[in-house]
Amino acid sequence: MSTLHLRFPRKVHDLQDNLEFFFYVVLFYTLQYLPISISQLELVDLMKAIFEECTPMYALGINIGGQAKARLLAGADTSFFCLVSIDNPPVNSWMRASWLAFEELHWYIEDEKLKVLRARMSDSAILTQEVQQTTQMPTLAPHIRLRDHSHFFKIFKDVLALEEWSQARKPTAAAH
Repeated sequence: MSTLHLRFPRKVHDLQDNLEFFFYVVLFYTLQYLPISISQLELVDLMKAIFEECTPMYALGINIGGQAKARLLAGADTSFFCLVSIDNPPVNSWMRASWLAFEELHWYIEDEKLKVLRARMSDSAILTQEVQQTTQMPTLAPHIRLRDHSHFFKIFKDVLALEEWSQARKPTAAAH
């Protein structure tokens, strides 16, 4: 799920959520099946943080999460850049280009919408109202590369044209 859907479960689903979801699918399978430069223990911890983080909000009957994903997209999780040092330049290129586009989107939304929601989170009654309401994210400015799917499609097209693809794979999934 996208960071915003995990943090605000009743947010209106949009194209950017789908693009971010697809980024996590590729990231998940990269971590599972391609050789990377961190230990098995570090990998399992990283995957749990990114893909399994969940905080129950019992009063509302929902779960929220996405803090590790938000740190990743904001550039605050430097372990991501350590793990992407795999011997596969096209995958590294895809990860870097995709991450940069999502980082830009993340910071734009933070500036436009989430700062208002965060200011209200200090009051639990207002938080309850915010989480229960359908949260509409701002219209994206023309300079945001992920305002539609074309930039993400171009990243794939450019990377698939590269010739340095490695055949190295892990014999089994890294984490179960």
